[in-house]
Amino acid sequence: MNKAKSYIGQSVGRYTFNELVGKGSIGAVYKAFDQRLLRPVAIKVSSPHAGNEATPNDRILREAQIVARVEHANIVPIYDVVDHEGSVLIVMRLLKGRNLDELKQLVGKPLDVNEALKIMHQVMLGMDYAHSRGVIHADLKPGNIFVSSSNEIFILDFGLAAVLELEKPDKSKMYGTPLYMSPEQCNGIYHDARSDIYSLGLIFYALITGRHPFADAQSMQQLLLFQMEKIPERPDEINPAVPENLSNCVMRALDKDPTRRFNSCRDFFRKIESSLQIVDTGEYKIKDLRWDPRVNMNLQAQLQLQDSEEIYTAEITDLSVSGASILVPVSLKSGTKLKIDFDIMEDNNHVTMSSQATVLWEDKKSGMQMFEAGLSFDSLENLDKQYLGFYIRNRLLA
Repeated sequence: MNKAKSYIGQSVGRYTFNELVGKGSIGAVYKAFDQRLLRPVAIKVSSPHAGNEATPNDRILREAQIVARVEHANIVPIYDVVDHEGSVLIVMRLLKGRNLDELKQLVGKPLDVNEALKIMHQVMLGMDYAHSRGVIHADLKPGNIFVSSSNEIFILDFGLAAVLELEKPDKSKMYGTPLYMSPEQCNGIYHDARSDIYSLGLIFYALITGRHPFADAQSMQQLLLFQMEKIPERPDEINPAVPENLSNCVMRALDKDPTRRFNSCRDFFRKIESSLQIVDTGEYKIKDLRWDPRVNMNLQAQLQLQDSEEIYTAEITDLSVSGASILVPVSLKSGTKLKIDFDIMEDNNHVTMSSQATVLWEDKKSGMQMFEAGLSFDSLENLDKQYLGFYIRNRLLA
């Protein structure tokens, strides 16, 4: 094995290395400066050595390729990949803030439930998108979730996701961090997105109770046994400030049987929203609708008026995260309450949107047996708003 060299004070191409900020088994992370774009960056450098089937270079390059595939606001972005003297350099956004492990130590007690919800909401958005792109993280833990100084949440280190794409797990190898591994990971058997959901349940548990559910394990063997067999104490029994319904959701995510967990991060947070009757977690607030980007659209929708079983087919002609304009064959007076359902396609993902809505205005279309109406979405869920925001942005850019 070759000893990893230090890059401090050196330049590689347009990048000048300033200081070492982290070190691991397959390489190091430096704070550096991009001389061309005049911005600070973080650079992960692999430690070159030969022998293993998946060398650090293979793994770190695969990580970059996977992160490039799952570009999302809550996943730390990759700027560049550079080959240099047998090493692979991944250039990433330089984050300022702290990871959840550091945040928990700083607070020294359970996080406020609303603060934990805001953090986990963004984590689940990022992981739901990654799962929709066929990527399992396999090493979700507080140290891999970063809270920036502006309260943005970033998911880090998809290195194990890279390994798992290249080789199947078996009982002779352990993938992940034991404190946050799912029972199926501990058993070395096949695992999917629901394994990440178990890890997210453990993280959520630690945030709202102030401790890990299996912190009393006396050995690695006992910890793995607890992950596979022990039912943890309910979060609301440890911290009375945790609502019972939230505790139920976390316990479902921690079910030993993956078939009884949530099927997706989207389902996980939707259940939390509905059980706690959350209208807004702070990501979006209903604003003057003029300030929401709108895009011309041609989408079919289904409308059901309040206190009526009759369903009408409508056409959405423009769309924003807070409302839409529609064409409908029936008069809808201002103030009318209704339910609207419609589907969007984004990156081959079929997403159904559903919301209670209020009619803001109506206009009879000249020469047509149709009415044009403007709606505001009153109950569109936060995950749907996030998807809709990306969809509208992409349509505008296209």
